[in-house]
Amino acid sequence: RRPPRSTPKPSSAASDVYKRQLSETVVVPRSRKRAGVASRLGAGVVDLLLIAGIDAVVLVLTSRLAGIDFDVELTAALVAPPLVSFLFLFTLGYVLSLTLLRGQTLGKMLLSIRVVNNTGGKASARQIIIRAFGWLASCLLLGIGFLFLLFGKKRGLHDLAAGTDVVRC
Repeated sequence: RRPPRSTPKPSSAASDVYKRQLSETVVVPRSRKRAGVASRLGAGVVDLLLIAGIDAVVLVLTSRLAGIDFDVELTAALVAPPLVSFLFLFTLGYVLSLTLLRGQTLGKMLLSIRVVNNTGGKASARQIIIRAFGWLASCLLLGIGFLFLLFGKKRGLHDLAAGTDVVRC
């Protein structure tokens, strides 16, 4: 039986460099192919339908708990500000939490696409927050930020601002 091979111990300076390189290593997805506009749009539609369904249930339950017959005009007048604030925060929480945890919302999971940083690794919390608010700004600017998806490298203004990309996984 042979004794185990011993590897030479690197000097402490070389060891520090090696440890630093390990800590900076990022996991690159198997496929770095950018997600197309159709798959990104499809994921957005799935997420929109899911959130709209949950928002409708919250709206109906809120009006019933408040003892108000479901009348769109009356309900909107009485509970609009707090309800809209709650639904906005719920939607923001959905997008941020799922993207932070897995790089994907449910729509992106269904269409096998993922948000990554520019090097292909996991996007940071800062990048995801910038991306979410950049997406909102693109909506408020009548979709101008989304036109970037149609031209060039298939990245929206929110992706460019955050230093993220959406790839197939």
